[in-house]
Amino acid sequence: MDYTNLQGTWKKIIKSLFKDSAALAKFTSNALVPLVNQVGSHPEIFAIDLINEPECLMQKDTMVFSDIQNFIAQCSSSIRSANSSVKISCGFMDYNTAKSNSGSLAQYLDFFDFHVYNTDGSLVAYSQSDFAGKPCIVGECGYPEGNVPYDATREVPVAQTFLSNASQLGYGGCLLWYTDYTNRDRTEISWQKSNLAAYEAYRFEW
Repeated sequence: MDYTNLQGTWKKIIKSLFKDSAALAKFTSNALVPLVNQVGSHPEIFAIDLINEPECLMQKDTMVFSDIQNFIAQCSSSIRSANSSVKISCGFMDYNTAKSNSGSLAQYLDFFDFHVYNTDGSLVAYSQSDFAGKPCIVGECGYPEGNVPYDATREVPVAQTFLSNASQLGYGGCLLWYTDYTNRDRTEISWQKSNLAAYEAYRFEW
């Protein structure tokens, strides 16, 4: 299989969803709405994340924020028409982008979501005014994969600090992300214990 050509095809399809209203309409009616009808009422579905890190699309694929906003608006409308109880969000790469776009997107989203990786688990305190009155979760966090030198023993302590800080600083939830590829076997057991404890201790409340 020619994965280069396949990836190029995927990019064209994705770009068409943001640039072609007819393609987006087909996507919502033929894929998104059937998905929501099938799984939207399942008790294990917390929410639908419409885009993972939309900043990447704007950086690499000649898209602008209005393309992102239109996609979110159309998808949100379709989801709410199919099942108004389904929560909707968008996972931003950065706190500041989520904050700066919150006023434009709050009417379409039930909560905001951003991703953060650092070596000490630090977070900015949540403020309703930063997110147009909507809740916010930490949708991804952890010790950064690219940190040099990489210290796998810091993964669990950093994860635990993220969870503690998110709870204390007012966030609606916190999801951990496994990033260690070099010492997986050595840290797997302790990571699993930390991960399970995290979900038990810090559930989403709204």
